[in-house]
Amino acid sequence: MIKGENDATRTRRNRRHPPRARGAAVGLTFVAVPVSMIVASPLSGYLLTVEVGALAGWQSLFVIEGVPSIMLGLLSLWLIPDSAGEIRFLSDAERTWLLRELGAGTVPAHQQSVWRNMRAAVMNPLVWGLGFVLLTMILAVNVMTIWMPLMIRQVSGAGAVAVGVINSLPWIAFSIGCVVASRISDRVRNRAAPLRIAVAIATVGFLATAALQAVDAMFAFGVFLLACVGAGGAQSVFWTLAMQLVTGPGAATAFAVITVIGSGSGVLAHPLIGRMYDSTGTFGGVVWMLAVSYVVAFAILHWIVRHGGSGIPPRTMQMRTG
Repeated sequence: MIKGENDATRTRRNRRHPPRARGAAVGLTFVAVPVSMIVASPLSGYLLTVEVGALAGWQSLFVIEGVPSIMLGLLSLWLIPDSAGEIRFLSDAERTWLLRELGAGTVPAHQQSVWRNMRAAVMNPLVWGLGFVLLTMILAVNVMTIWMPLMIRQVSGAGAVAVGVINSLPWIAFSIGCVVASRISDRVRNRAAPLRIAVAIATVGFLATAALQAVDAMFAFGVFLLACVGAGGAQSVFWTLAMQLVTGPGAATAFAVITVIGSGSGVLAHPLIGRMYDSTGTFGGVVWMLAVSYVVAFAILHWIVRHGGSGIPPRTMQMRTG
């Protein structure tokens, strides 16, 4: 899952990719999830109709799609190197060049108290602001992953296979946003600009979808695809901006706190969406919830950009613990 990237993975990527290529590296990482959904959505729809031995369709789906994911996850512990110096397919000259590039943008690490780092992160308003922006992005991913197939079925009345095919379209749009925004972020000095544009596109798209869903479902779905382009772009650029704004010895702890805040959307959103559906019998309110959350996220991002200047973090935003 997109929200499942942990801080160890993020630290490893920082050790392998110089800052000027970090946007593309992050974007490529995040593209893996929408690509998997593009493949899995129609495949899942088909597997729901297939019985293998004594296994029902949904049981076959869990086995066929779940076991390879678990095996690859375990293999990644050995296949993914911890640093650029451990990448085997590079020549000595390439490895030396990459280590030099990474060293140019590296701040020397200092041992600090875990609790002191945690206190500094929790007391930093920038961490909370970034956390809510991430919460909004993960909320969109949760809706697309868990609830979107049910929303498509309710609106279209299509069968399992057709719903799976239709469900892949927003993920195609999401992946396009990931690639485009991440590439642009490496070409501009201020990484906040691509993120603000992506969040703005998602905000306008979700607002328009919410307003049009009861008028013209087909047109509303087209606008929803535009919103997914913005959501994907925002997701791919977010961490590159966060790594640029939050610096210092306690940055890793700050990233952990941001991740915890963002992942809270899974705890809050699913019960809320379930209650909304039980009360109204439709998923119409879900799109409005996305729209409102993105409006708030855009406002918070505007505050972050104003206090963060042109992307060079002021001293008040560095995670200093001493």
